[in-house]
Amino acid sequence: EPTHRAWTAMAAARRAGRRVILYAPTFRDYEGPNDPWPWDWATLAAEAEASGATWFIKAHPSDQRRRPTPLPAHVQWVPPAADLYVCYPLCDVVVTDYSSVGFDVLGLPQVPVVHFAYDLAAYQARARALYEPLTSGACGPVVESQDALFSALRAAPATLVGDRAHAFRRQYGVPPAHRVGATGRVVDRIAA
Repeated sequence: EPTHRAWTAMAAARRAGRRVILYAPTFRDYEGPNDPWPWDWATLAAEAEASGATWFIKAHPSDQRRRPTPLPAHVQWVPPAADLYVCYPLCDVVVTDYSSVGFDVLGLPQVPVVHFAYDLAAYQARARALYEPLTSGACGPVVESQDALFSALRAAPATLVGDRAHAFRRQYGVPPAHRVGATGRVVDRIAA
């Protein structure tokens, strides 16, 4: 079952002492099967190794054919049918762009979100508009390049869950941190 496979792989990475970074971008209907990913895969693998992270890539089903083979070390592909709601509590960081994934993790204050907006102008011009401007409506730091992304991910988790994340949670009615997190605690006990 895809969700179980993804959850098990993330739990194994955590048990091995690795940071779990989930990359879950939105669909770009203007990209084709030969369009490049927003980073260099060798650089991503080197960064994952240096930072002690395992990256889990949850691409849109139409982007599956863009999957590199073989995958670099410390990079795993999340099956398209996997339910991320079960996996979010295992993540140390969620990286997304303009996806609703940023809203999905609002109830998990221990899981920071980084918005990787490498193609913001192209996305807005060729795909669709955003509900809120990303500069003011994001629930975490907004970065626009591979180097800025890796730099943000090297920051302490408390830096990523800063004023912007707290304001976002208040704006959308998420309860204070002391009233959430039960799922994460249960997952940690099961995975231990």
